[in-house]
Amino acid sequence: SFLINKTKYMESGGTYKRVIFDEALMMHAGEILYACALANAQEALLIGDINQIPYINRTTHDLTYYDIMKLTTVDKILHHSYRCTNSVAALMSHFYPQGMTTCSSIKKETQTFQLDDIKKLNIDKHEHKVLVFKQSEKLELQKLGYDVSSIHEYQGKQTDHIAVVRTSKIPEEELYNSKSHCIVAITRHRKTFKYFSPVANDTLSKWVKQMNSYSDNDLAKHLRAESHIVPHTQTDEHIPLSQSLTLQTHSASTLENTEKGNNTPLPITQENSTMTHHTLLPPITVGEDHQETQENGHESKLTNNTSSDQYYHTEKAPFLEFRRPRKTRHKQATKKHKIKIFWNSILRKMK
Repeated sequence: SFLINKTKYMESGGTYKRVIFDEALMMHAGEILYACALANAQEALLIGDINQIPYINRTTHDLTYYDIMKLTTVDKILHHSYRCTNSVAALMSHFYPQGMTTCSSIKKETQTFQLDDIKKLNIDKHEHKVLVFKQSEKLELQKLGYDVSSIHEYQGKQTDHIAVVRTSKIPEEELYNSKSHCIVAITRHRKTFKYFSPVANDTLSKWVKQMNSYSDNDLAKHLRAESHIVPHTQTDEHIPLSQSLTLQTHSASTLENTEKGNNTPLPITQENSTMTHHTLLPPITVGEDHQETQENGHESKLTNNTSSDQYYHTEKAPFLEFRRPRKTRHKQATKKHKIKIFWNSILRKMK
């Protein structure tokens, strides 16, 4: 999108400190470097999974400089998921050196079905997203009225209910035993996974059988609490977005302690992502009396009757804004500081 619409982005500013690439390993290295050059970026942050589907050359030419991993090094390995089920985390731990954990307690949610005739396929068209290995299979199922994507097309996406369909009856067909395709397929669902195949012992069938065989003790090893609160220091240091601000309010007693000069930690959630960095300032002191109102689902506003503090979280505002009270005993707090953090990514990771 950035490369296609580069003129629009260049006219709006033209210089960006950091460029973030999601699913970076699916891209040609030239795309990444060209985007960085156009943005005059000082740094690039690449996010991807070495076990999922990489860049695929669809031309007849041999490529030499396409793998971005040959031009960079891995800075951090993320091994906690906020989407994958407990069963998936247990299975995926075999493919990652640090294992895998999740905050989802859903388990034994996978099923396999023998499929001999595609016309007899019975999937809820409104509830399930259907994934296939081949474009030919996609066309077949679209004719039957299903919402279908190839596994490759759906990489990086997610939904509650996934159904994967295989139509080929050739047991040893290579694509259906591709580890990268199978990993993408088995990690797209949040609640249920169904696999329809005429072959009973292919890779996905074996994985589903293995996932359903895990004991509760096996699964418990891969279950972790949803968030972890870490203290905030009064230093102007760079902290990854993975330790992003939580949407929380404090009790009056906690706020009173802050007023008295006690170091109440600013709530920060430690998530397993390093999408970008922000400079977080010392804890913001807040007045004792406050009110909270919630309107229209996501829209909420917290106002303070004793100071100028305001906390906004609305659909209209693209960021969270914190304002310091004008009167305070601390000299550090007399400076006017604003923290602007794009809340869409925060909200998405707190779900």
